[in-house]
Amino acid sequence: MASRIEFVQNLVCNAIAQTMGADYYPATGTDSNKNLSALDTWKLSDVGKDMNEMNKTDVFTKTLALQLGAYILDTRLWQKEFPPVYRSRMEFGGYLLKSRLGLYEVEDDPMWDLQEKDYSADEHTPVLPKTFAKIFDELKAVRVKHTIYNDTLMEAMKDWTMMSDFVGQMEVAVENTLRQRLNVVIKQLICTGIAISDKATGSARHMVTEAIAKGLLSAGATDDDFMNSDACKIFLLNEMNKTREYMQEFTVAFNNKTTPCFTPAEDCHTLILTDTMQKLAATTASLYHDSKVDFKDYKLVNWWQGNTKSVESVEKFGDFDTISAVEISADATNKLGIGADAYSRNKVVAFMYDDLAIGLVEKTSNKATSTYTASCDFWNIFDHYAFNAWVDSSYNMVAFILD
Repeated sequence: MASRIEFVQNLVCNAIAQTMGADYYPATGTDSNKNLSALDTWKLSDVGKDMNEMNKTDVFTKTLALQLGAYILDTRLWQKEFPPVYRSRMEFGGYLLKSRLGLYEVEDDPMWDLQEKDYSADEHTPVLPKTFAKIFDELKAVRVKHTIYNDTLMEAMKDWTMMSDFVGQMEVAVENTLRQRLNVVIKQLICTGIAISDKATGSARHMVTEAIAKGLLSAGATDDDFMNSDACKIFLLNEMNKTREYMQEFTVAFNNKTTPCFTPAEDCHTLILTDTMQKLAATTASLYHDSKVDFKDYKLVNWWQGNTKSVESVEKFGDFDTISAVEISADATNKLGIGADAYSRNKVVAFMYDDLAIGLVEKTSNKATSTYTASCDFWNIFDHYAFNAWVDSSYNMVAFILD
């Protein structure tokens, strides 16, 4: 029987590495740790059922061993807003139950057509609602370890103020690591939703194909042709506006067709690539209109998975085919319902989803533990982080792709 505990350290590290555009960690490095490539994203989503650029020893034993006359310690906290997903916390238990009730039957009312017959059976027969329930029992667990030195640091510091500042800097680095970890976890859930919309539920919109069908583009047109056409960009904005309105209706058009679903306007999240939104904004700003083609209430995302194709191609930072790409490694179990083969898609420009479609429940027992090594006079501190994460295709999700 497969374990319900999924260790996702490699996934998180590789996702961070692709964002950093460098061989970040683990120190040994692999191709997927350096370059944009398929990740084991399917491991992360439960579907229902710079000191680091140097040798670390050199940093602590050589760099800090020098007595400083002045110092500047970077203590900036990374506070970029995370993509919006449902987030909660749990103290007890190890799994999450999600349930939803289907619609009741609508019947003819016999009160307006009385007949001489026995109505008692109808009157005393209970009506049980159709219930849709899923259990998400996979627990994900990762940790971050850092070390606090005692005498070694004291020899390198000017005074207690500097010591305090440096320890504070280390704590900020840990906090930034935790925030980046959470950021890539959420982004990988988003990538899972995009893949499911594209390959599993079929709710994704293929905008170049649709524009050709409507006569806005000629056969064989590309994504560049689409974004160079004001008519096509307005078409994209209008379709996104309409989709958000349509998602408020009871329908199976945007989910896995198990049961009708609706998404209230306040629970509908939209992510748009920054690169794409800048091009769309340039078009709408040049038009004289009454704002009917504007798209409001969205969040920008700079890339879905990585920012450069490889470390060596850092000069191509922001290349559209890279920042619009989602790549998920092959999964023989077809856990996500997108097929057993590896998933690779670029030109994804936007993603719209229900608040309950993607979520993260963190354990309230997440904590830091520590141990002291007397022989070398240092403390090791372990930050433990466990969570349940899900992507639920019974709720609305729509990817917009320029293909």
